[in-house]
Amino acid sequence: MNKKRPLRTNVKLKKAVDKSGGIDKRSINKAKRASTRKKKQFNPTPLIFAAIVIIGGGLAYGPIMRFIEESNRPEEVKVVKKEAPKKKKEVVKKEVVKKEAPKPVVQEIKEIEAPKEVLFTGELKHYTFAGIVNDRCISCHGQEGKEVEGKFDFVKVLASGTTNPKLWRIIHDEIAEGNMPPEDEEPLSSEEKEVLLAEIKKITANTITANKTRALTPNEIENTLSDLFQVDKSIYNPFGKLYSNYSHTDFYTVQENIITPYYLNDLYTSLEDAVKSYVSLRIRTKPLNVGVKFPTQTHRSFNNGSMTDLRWYHGDLMNEIHFNNHESKEDAKKKSSRSKKSNRNEKSEGPDTETEELLAKLTLPAGTYKLSFTGEAQNMNPDKYNKKKYGQSVIDYYKNLLPKDGYGLPVDFFIVPPGKADAYSKVQQITSIKVSEGKERYTVQFTLNRKGAIAYRMGMKQFPTDTKVAAMVASHRFKSTERKAIEKSLAQDMRIPKYPFAQIRFSDISIKGPLNVKVNGYSLKDDERLTDRAIREKFKNLHEDAAIKNNTVYSYIFSKLKQSKMDEEESYRTAMMSFFLSPDFLTVGNDKKDKQAYARYVSYALHKSHPSPDFITQFESAQRAKSPEKLTDWIVNHSNFRRFLENFSYQWLEMEEILAATPEADKFGTFHKKNFFDAYQEEISKFLLHLFTQNRPIKELVTADYSIVNDDLRDFYENGGGNSYFRYQGTVPEKYDIQKDTFKKHTFSDKRRGGLLSSGAFLTATGNGVDGLAIKRSTWILENLLDSPLPPPPDEIDLTNFESKHSEDLKTKLEAHSKDPSCYNCHKRIDPFAIIMDYYDTMGGIHQNHSRDAVMINTHKIKNVGDLKEYIGSQEEVLARSFTKQLLRYTLGRDLYIQDGPKIDKIVEENRDKGFKTRELLNSVIKNFFL
Repeated sequence: MNKKRPLRTNVKLKKAVDKSGGIDKRSINKAKRASTRKKKQFNPTPLIFAAIVIIGGGLAYGPIMRFIEESNRPEEVKVVKKEAPKKKKEVVKKEVVKKEAPKPVVQEIKEIEAPKEVLFTGELKHYTFAGIVNDRCISCHGQEGKEVEGKFDFVKVLASGTTNPKLWRIIHDEIAEGNMPPEDEEPLSSEEKEVLLAEIKKITANTITANKTRALTPNEIENTLSDLFQVDKSIYNPFGKLYSNYSHTDFYTVQENIITPYYLNDLYTSLEDAVKSYVSLRIRTKPLNVGVKFPTQTHRSFNNGSMTDLRWYHGDLMNEIHFNNHESKEDAKKKSSRSKKSNRNEKSEGPDTETEELLAKLTLPAGTYKLSFTGEAQNMNPDKYNKKKYGQSVIDYYKNLLPKDGYGLPVDFFIVPPGKADAYSKVQQITSIKVSEGKERYTVQFTLNRKGAIAYRMGMKQFPTDTKVAAMVASHRFKSTERKAIEKSLAQDMRIPKYPFAQIRFSDISIKGPLNVKVNGYSLKDDERLTDRAIREKFKNLHEDAAIKNNTVYSYIFSKLKQSKMDEEESYRTAMMSFFLSPDFLTVGNDKKDKQAYARYVSYALHKSHPSPDFITQFESAQRAKSPEKLTDWIVNHSNFRRFLENFSYQWLEMEEILAATPEADKFGTFHKKNFFDAYQEEISKFLLHLFTQNRPIKELVTADYSIVNDDLRDFYENGGGNSYFRYQGTVPEKYDIQKDTFKKHTFSDKRRGGLLSSGAFLTATGNGVDGLAIKRSTWILENLLDSPLPPPPDEIDLTNFESKHSEDLKTKLEAHSKDPSCYNCHKRIDPFAIIMDYYDTMGGIHQNHSRDAVMINTHKIKNVGDLKEYIGSQEEVLARSFTKQLLRYTLGRDLYIQDGPKIDKIVEENRDKGFKTRELLNSVIKNFFL
């Protein structure tokens, strides 16, 4: 999803000048009413009417000319909202072009093209709905001690919140049509009007139900199932598909937008796979009698009787190990009995026999295993190779390849999906073993949390393929590298029992397990009896763990399915699927009267998962003592808080945009070769975690001269300001692991580095894969850090002037574009930030073609990124308010409403004397919204 955000402009400035000649209809009407009051005893005549028109035109011409002259004064740009001519904005356009425009006015319109020094003297404004209402509405519509004017009492309307959408729609129309404030009052500025209308639209779009109940997000469902079943998402994650119908960039949920047929279908598929993988009524706890074999794999290994030789490296292809379960007669009898019982009168077709046989051969049940074998690295001395038969080039190749210490060759072992039978599994490396010369016994221990397969391969990516070795030999023996010569060499030199080149030989392979089997809380051991009572107990435990009132309907569903001749295990899992697809599970409500339900609501807000027993204990203790401090500390120090911040930062910075517009591989190879997508996420989540755990001031979000980085990111940020181009020396692994435990705090001497605004996560998300989008960055800063939302752009924007400067720097292009008066009103706020943020390219490196000129924001001169960070950091209260809003949108799982305003004000007030520290802000959020 990479919708380029158009340049934000405002056409309302254009309306300030009347194209019909500057005659203002409102002035004419006022003059008419004055004339009527003075001369009631006379009948109006055509002569008097003409005089009034002339006088009205004269009265209107003066204010228009003054407005045009004053609009070109740099020092008065900031007070545009108080300029009298803006009263004519809404009506001037109505007197359309039938009248010929006077020449002087047309000349003055040209002069409104902002001078160079004015263009980049920007404004920073902070508008809030509550502030505008208090300043512009309450004085007439509900101020204490005064008579309420007009149709409604605004104080009562505010108190009603979202319960009175009809009245809010009336207010919206009055403001949109320019009827409020009345003519004798100062009109609303365009910014004030946009804030009011946008907030009222949100009010009328959401009912009170949305404030009480919401649907779980995909992230919350993923966390819950992972916690309940102890899923290791690094190797298995069936929940990724849920996000295809739900955007990571959205903070809040609206049930009618989320619960769609497509989403429910994906949810069903994900749940079905997770439940089948982790819930079983037949958990094997006794050790298996398992035979194991390393089979021949074409182009990788060769079977040599009772031994297997690992000879070549062939990309990411692996050798899957085969197992043969030699069941005891007693086990086989039990299995046969259960199979006959479950398949009685079964009408549907049986399982895919071929797939079942494949799974049985390649997979092991959950548990811990010890794989043992005898290993020997052979032919490790290239000087002993037959030079006459194979040639000097082969000898030289292996001399350069093989380790000089004679230690041996590495073998990597993995947990892998069994063929194509497991779509949601990922490869997980278990260990790497160096097999030395001379026979030795080796053991690989691993644990499977679910049924899985095991595989191995040569651990040296530089090791040759069979075709490469055959080509070198063919070139020497047959004086040819044609296909026939290579195939001949493959048959004569590669596929032979006595291999002449370096290889690893395995023999005496065995496996023990499963050992120390941990039975999932919702499963039964293989030798336990399956009864209706046991199933009822399982569902009771599931309800308690999920903090949902017990409902016997699910054990009833199990009984009915079993009676319909469905397999007992399948009946149980189907009933469990019904639980996870029920409204009880998929929604949360904030009714404080229901203690269990409310604890669940708060847990999903602050942990994004179901409430654990420890959480409930801490939460209830904080409620009784009316003290959130201990709960806040417990949450920040809990492992789930890291997960909380990972998803919060991903959504807040809109990092999904990186996937939609990934930096071009041929130009920005560093991003791909060093896996900066994962590294950027790790950096920003650990940076936020540091701010909270150390209780740092919120201004450090932008003013920090440090970040939490690995060596790759540190080198990238410090190497000449950050080189985006690929200059990696040596061979790069196909799948680059960022090693999360290597990220450490690093302080930068360059002021262009450190903090949120210099992070690759923010800068890459605000690029398009080719160029850094400085205007998008500027808009994000205004709306997400400085609480200064911009009005929506017009439907059509003329970019002719901007695009005509295609070879110029951004400042020159913006200067040309903003000559249009309709663009200037917004760009005077956007451009200064954009010019400075143009320092960075699309992935966070330094953009060399940026402007070096200083800009002005209000009265502050900003020379570079360091100055910009300090200026934004100086707006501590604004930063605290804006960050609190973003945090609330994420924790509450919804957008903010009018009723939230006073609580947000209280949070800011409580932290004003405390220095607006991050953990203190979270503590105030918990105190005011959840206790």
